[in-house]
Amino acid sequence: MGSRRRAHALASLLGLVAWHCSASRPARAEAPPLLAASLQYEAPVLVVPVALLLLEPAESTSLQLRQLGWTSRVDWTQLVTPDVAYLVSGELTPRYAHASNLVYSVGKPGVARAWSDTLLQLSAGYALGARSLLQSEWRLAIRKEWVTGLAARAQQAFWERPFGGLLASIRVGHVRSDEPQRARWDGIKAALDVRAWSDARHAWAQAQLRVGAGRKLGDWFVSGHALGFAITTDNLVARELIGGSWDGLEGWALHGHPYAAFRSQHGAAGHAAVDWELVRGFELGARCGGFVSPDEFAHGQALVLRALLGGIALTLGAATPNGEAFTGRPASLRVFGSVAAATLLP
Repeated sequence: MGSRRRAHALASLLGLVAWHCSASRPARAEAPPLLAASLQYEAPVLVVPVALLLLEPAESTSLQLRQLGWTSRVDWTQLVTPDVAYLVSGELTPRYAHASNLVYSVGKPGVARAWSDTLLQLSAGYALGARSLLQSEWRLAIRKEWVTGLAARAQQAFWERPFGGLLASIRVGHVRSDEPQRARWDGIKAALDVRAWSDARHAWAQAQLRVGAGRKLGDWFVSGHALGFAITTDNLVARELIGGSWDGLEGWALHGHPYAAFRSQHGAAGHAAVDWELVRGFELGARCGGFVSPDEFAHGQALVLRALLGGIALTLGAATPNGEAFTGRPASLRVFGSVAAATLLP
């Protein structure tokens, strides 16, 4: 399979989210295995290791093995025609699913509110339109969560039985160039994801609309992301997580606020970014974003220094929640960073 698919696979590693990593890229030729690794840091103590191994044992077959923090994921893709592929995936988070150990109240960790969560999800389906601007994925899934420690017994009992689901994803985009090592692209991408779940006692659904765009203007690169979401259940475990300063979080990022600072049933988030290339391989950037929901409103800002040295991507930044550093509270600054690299195995 071609370099374009490898770029998207690497983007999912460096970016921490994989909505723009299409499982249905066309096969072109066999290639050696790709191994990539990343380490993400957010002050004071959050460290997230990420790893990806992409294998292509045959021209029309690919196998992705991914590790994102506590979550292990396997994705198998079998190309049937240039525009149709079968998909099989499995995901296991033995501890801290949905960042259940990171529960915040008014911006500070609420240890007493944290719970224990183990997640297992299996899915299978097919992808359509690999060579067109409009792509889609359709899957059947089964999901089981083992949840303990929730204060509300009714919310914990919600997860006693496994859920069966229908997952649909529709993507459209036009991209002039892609920079997976910087988690950005020159062009526009949009995606709509809808997931419907039922265990015969409870039925609920999730919907997400995401848009990302960027444009290179000489030594400058301007980009932005927007996210809108709605969930039909108010169960705490099912809510969307907003927060964090890493670029790869895209629409889920909220600079200056810790990762998973907000858990919301409905809401919208977005941010804009400007990067200036100081010299070849070095960039200085600024970020500004916001989040709004029926119960919350927050914003954040960040400065970022990025370097690409010999295939190693480095990021170091400082962010402030709600502009607090600009109002005489420098202690609000939150340092974050990452290091990532990739190589082809023999």
